[in-house]
Amino acid sequence: LTSLGHNHECKKLVVKMLDLCEQTDKDSLEDEAGLQLCLARNLGNVGDQKASLMWLEKANELAVQARKDDKPTSLEADILRTEGACYRKLGDLKKSFECYTKALKVYEVNHGSLNKDSGWILLNLGMVRALLDESEGRETIPTGALSAQEYYQRSWTVYVHEEQT
Repeated sequence: LTSLGHNHECKKLVVKMLDLCEQTDKDSLEDEAGLQLCLARNLGNVGDQKASLMWLEKANELAVQARKDDKPTSLEADILRTEGACYRKLGDLKKSFECYTKALKVYEVNHGSLNKDSGWILLNLGMVRALLDESEGRETIPTGALSAQEYYQRSWTVYVHEEQT
């Protein structure tokens, strides 16, 4: 629905699903976290980054509770990736860079370094790094971070690998 421009309808549907989830299946923390992530993305798509971040915080709490072991899940990485986008849109490039970096580590641990999710994160890291380089935020770039060009090159490597497999 969101991709078709029906953000309001999507939000209503997700909220209704969250209500049903809470009423019928308290043990389904991962499902509920996924729905909250969906709502957060919808809010971000309509420009309400602060509300999106609020739902992402709730989703992350549930996702951590739903873990089967100590290893962060792909759902947690998806939440971090969405937080990175929100912070970028709010102009907090340092937090955006941190979120994308954390998400990349989780994706690489769970799926290896040559997966499409890592490719998207690398592309976003390149963009945020370029924005940091242009802004007054150069001092906020963590030691050991790659250059924007290096993130873009790694992203391209992932896409080429994906096309070949």
